[in-house]
Amino acid sequence: MSTDLEKEVIRLYDSGLSGTKISQSLKKSKKKVLMIIKSLCPKSEFDTIKKFWSKVNKNTDNGCWEWSGCKDRKGYGEFRIFGDNYQAHRIAYMLANGGIPSNISVCHKCDNPKCCNPDHLFAGTNRDNMIDLLLKGKKPDTKLNPQSVKSIREAFKNGVSRAELRQKYNISATCLNSLLRGEKWAYVK
Repeated sequence: MSTDLEKEVIRLYDSGLSGTKISQSLKKSKKKVLMIIKSLCPKSEFDTIKKFWSKVNKNTDNGCWEWSGCKDRKGYGEFRIFGDNYQAHRIAYMLANGGIPSNISVCHKCDNPKCCNPDHLFAGTNRDNMIDLLLKGKKPDTKLNPQSVKSIREAFKNGVSRAELRQKYNISATCLNSLLRGEKWAYVK
């Protein structure tokens, strides 16, 4: 069963809006974010929000609000709600700006994976994130490019097995599956 937020995101996405425009459209109602948190956590949503912000250190020299709780292997903050982990910077972005579609990234202007300062975050597609990294002179942490994604999808349509594709492109099953479902690299047709 879809929530009102999911229906709104689907409506906006189907209308052809970019991820950033969708995020700006959803920014209007912080109630939607509270609805998400409330649906994810049986406790009071305000207790959850208070707990979240208690793990953020806003007193840094660089303006970053650094996550002091658990982090994943790449250094991104993780926050557990009702048994599931969520990226801390995505929650910070949602609390400040409203909902974000699941296929949209929340990127760091500051390139600090621990940062939860909403002023340092922006919503964008995977493509937007890669372009941002390249413009900053950084090497994207990816083994794929648009041409290889097209090749993988075409090969799969022509009967090449998932195992062969994973081996040839040196990617995980999770990466391959999300690519084939269009969850990753969605802009590549």
